[in-house]
Amino acid sequence: LTTAFGCQVAGSDRALSKAPVTSVASQPLVWPSPPARPRIRYVGSFSTAEDLGIRKSFLGRLVDVVLGRDAGHLVRPTGVAEHDGVIYVADPGAAALWIFDRQRKRSIEVRQAGDDTLISPVAVAPGPDAGVFLADSRLAKVFLFDRDGKLAQTSSGGLQRPAALAYDGSDGRLYVADSAGQRIVVYSRSGARLLSWGKRGTGPGEFNYPTDLALDGRGDVLVTDALNYRIQAFDRQGRFLWEFGHHGDGSGDFAAPKGVAVDSKGHV
Repeated sequence: LTTAFGCQVAGSDRALSKAPVTSVASQPLVWPSPPARPRIRYVGSFSTAEDLGIRKSFLGRLVDVVLGRDAGHLVRPTGVAEHDGVIYVADPGAAALWIFDRQRKRSIEVRQAGDDTLISPVAVAPGPDAGVFLADSRLAKVFLFDRDGKLAQTSSGGLQRPAALAYDGSDGRLYVADSAGQRIVVYSRSGARLLSWGKRGTGPGEFNYPTDLALDGRGDVLVTDALNYRIQAFDRQGRFLWEFGHHGDGSGDFAAPKGVAVDSKGHV
């Protein structure tokens, strides 16, 4: 399996830092196809550190051979984030957090968080000081690691099954989609629980297993409300703003909504 991370939205004011090395076509793959105006361009994909030009030293490769270890590769990646050229991948299939640092030409495989062994790391979000937040759905905890993969902080606060993360660096708030808890939980930069909202239901502000989060340019919180087949938006205090989508197979309908993102122009 590979994780694709190179998409560039037309009109976006943020360019990709570097393209990965794997390419699959001589002509650019774009969506939508011509003659429509292209809005997304495929850049590449990777499944190992070597795909990104990161190679272990001779001594490191020798140790792998002696110990009979295979080169690390992604197994079932479910979350990816990038900050200053460092790519973080949550991989529950490997029970690991992968850190691919192209500037320093190194990769780190994190399987331990203090006394906790990672079981199902499903989501990541860029954190403060070039760190990364990681949610483990089975441990029901959120960890903060630094760029070197060292544990800096742990938060739980009664979470049942965290499934998605979004961090707002402007006010130091971490938003967590607690899927089994049918709610959004908000923590401070220091890990203190600030507020939460939501319960199971179909009305505005209610959820049926929220699975993903995104923040728009105003700091509003977008939530994939998976089994209500919709996207809901809230302000920073959890007040309902708007929603779209319902179950169906027609234009604008949803069958299995999961990830959500917002570009620099506000497109969802």
